Amino acid sequence: MKKLLLLSSLILTCASAFAQVEDANRVIIHAKDGTTHAFNFADLDYLNFDKVGDISLTAAVVSGSVSDTCVEIIVTPSAECASYKVAYQAGTASPTDFGTFSGQKTVAVTGLAPSTDYSVTVTPLDKYNLSGTAVTLSVTTLAAGTITPSAPKVGDYFYSDGTWSDGGLISMDFTGRSAVWAENKPAPLAGKTVIGIVCSVDPSRIAEEDIADGYTHGYVLACKNATDPKKKNYEAYPETVWYGAMLTEIEHTKVAKIAKTCYDRVSGRADTQEMLKYYGDPKVEVPMFYYCTTAFPVEAPSNTSGWFVPSVGQVWDCIANFCGGKVAEALYEARTLSSDFTYFTTNTNEPVMENFMRVFSLVPAADKDEITMNDVTSKPTAVSLRTGTRYDTESAIHFNLGTDTEGLFEGMAGWFDEEGHARPMLAF
Repeated sequence: MKKLLLLSSLILTCASAFAQVEDANRVIIHAKDGTTHAFNFADLDYLNFDKVGDISLTAAVVSGSVSDTCVEIIVTPSAECASYKVAYQAGTASPTDFGTFSGQKTVAVTGLAPSTDYSVTVTPLDKYNLSGTAVTLSVTTLAAGTITPSAPKVGDYFYSDGTWSDGGLISMDFTGRSAVWAENKPAPLAGKTVIGIVCSVDPSRIAEEDIADGYTHGYVLACKNATDPKKKNYEAYPETVWYGAMLTEIEHTKVAKIAKTCYDRVSGRADTQEMLKYYGDPKVEVPMFYYCTTAFPVEAPSNTSGWFVPSVGQVWDCIANFCGGKVAEALYEARTLSSDFTYFTTNTNEPVMENFMRVFSLVPAADKDEITMNDVTSKPTAVSLRTGTRYDTESAIHFNLGTDTEGLFEGMAGWFDEEGHARPMLAF
């Protein structure tokens, strides 16, 4: 009844204010942009009013991303910006619609012509698809055939000479959600040795000490496992490494227990340095830290931090970015939880471990290790991916990545001397 009265009131108001037509049966709206919108009374059901907040965004060209046919832009929308349209045009030519996106993303605008001045326009839209103030960026593409290093992206191949190349990611927000990958994944560059995959480039997730030391691009996860050939059960479990010696207790480095604390913990390099400094014989006392650094069989390039054991927050970002899908969604929701991280568990019905490993799929066999053994052998089966973050004096945080149809994904704590897979990271 209220909706009907509201509509009737509007019609009467319009009729009294603009009584040019007797027995009017149309509502005509004259917009400020000069357009006219007419509605038949018979087609109107009811009228609603709503209040939408700031519809805006910021957009910028990613430094070093302009090539002869492509440019990458990073877009950060306001809370009320439901989506945004990206379009580009050369000079006075008609704009080309590149697509509609949502959330904070790095969007690679492709299909451009070399040596051409472009305007790239990003228009914010509210939940009703009404637009706010657009942001326009000016870009000049490089000459045809110009080779220039692009800004690193998640999934890019990282080489032994400290360079990187495209791994096929087109766009992704900084939490691993809404990822778009190329239908045909590019292969590594011929003649180069792949040592890792870029796993995080979010500036807000780089540890302060890494930025201070000049490592501002992000992090790379190694292609090979850290293993301990001196482990007493090495023949039975050749892919894994223990965090600490059997029955050892460790009180160095900070503990993390609740989910939010785990997410915030991104100082893996500092923790690794502290462990190696404290223990005189890390090969025996904290073997994971020794075999991820001093004894890791792959040399880190001189323009990087060197290998270290990643913290729980760094592995968190890596898993979200590599797996995407329900795993990224679950980790996004868990970022602010105040519950113990070992309570975090879900069955995704997705091939979690398989999805995690797909970024390594085209890496030559000589440059990588496969992960073939389950660390959780009861149903649902899973691989335990270790972190350097302690849970208490006897255990550390790890993630379980499902390997069967249930698609287990969970945060967990495990004894220092139980089986778990580990791969080091480097900052660059």
